[in-house]
Amino acid sequence: MMYYDKQTDILYDGEYAMEGFLGKLKDTIATIIEKLIHKIIDLARFISKKKSIEIDDTQFKELKQSCGIKSKNISEFNSVLKKLHSEAQDIKKRIDTEKDESKLSECKEELSTLSKKISLLTKILYSNKSSKDDNEKPQGVKSNGKDDELLTDAFHKALSSGNVRSMRIMMKDALLLDPSFHLFNAMMKEAKGMNGLFDKHDDRELILDKNKWNDDYMNISMVRIVGNFSHERLHNLMAVVQYLRPGKKYTLKGGK
Repeated sequence: MMYYDKQTDILYDGEYAMEGFLGKLKDTIATIIEKLIHKIIDLARFISKKKSIEIDDTQFKELKQSCGIKSKNISEFNSVLKKLHSEAQDIKKRIDTEKDESKLSECKEELSTLSKKISLLTKILYSNKSSKDDNEKPQGVKSNGKDDELLTDAFHKALSSGNVRSMRIMMKDALLLDPSFHLFNAMMKEAKGMNGLFDKHDDRELILDKNKWNDDYMNISMVRIVGNFSHERLHNLMAVVQYLRPGKKYTLKGGK
C-alpha cells in the first residue's frame, strides 16, 4: 500500500502508509463529529429559550421515524438531543484508538445517520412553524423584516475584525441552516469585499456526478471549504446541499 501526503509532499509505503491513511481518516471523522456536537449544543440552547414546540403532524411524523421523537414536549426534544450528543461522544472515543479501517468505515456510517437526524431537527426546529409561538429568532439575529438582513452579532463581529476563518465557518453552516440560501446570500452580500475570504482553488477533485453525492461527501466538503474557500468549491458545495437538502432554488449573489 502506498500513501501520498499532499501537505508534506511525502510518499509512504507499508506500515507507515496505513498509519498515514488511518490518521487522515480519523482527522476527517473527528472534525465532522466536533461540528455535529456544536450543532446539537446550538439546538439545545435554542430549545431552552422556547415555551413550547409547535410543529405540524407531518413534521412530527418525520421526527418520530428518523429521531425517535415520541411527543411534542420540550422535555422529549431535550432527551433526544442528549442521546444524540452521547452517541457522537461515543463515536469520538472509539475512533481515537481504532486501527481497523473497516471499523472506521462503520463509524463513518454511524456518523452519516447521526448527521441526517441532526439536519432534520435543525430544519424543523428553525422553521417558521416551530418558532412562531415565541415570535423569536435564534439568539443574536438582527432583522428589519427582510430576509437579506438576518445577520447575527457574531457575523458582524467576525466581519469587522477580519476573522476569515470564523466567517467561512458561519457561511458554510448557513447553507444547511437555511437551504433556501437566503441567509447565505445575505452574508455574501456583506462579505464579498472582505480581504482574504476567497482562495484560489487548490485543484483537489470536486465530484460533479450527482449520483455520487451523499452526506459523506457533503460533510467532507464542509470541512475542506474552511481551508480552501474557493468559488469552485463553494458552487459545488451549494449544488450538493441543494440536491441533498432541497429548498427553494437559489441564486448566488456576491460571487462569481
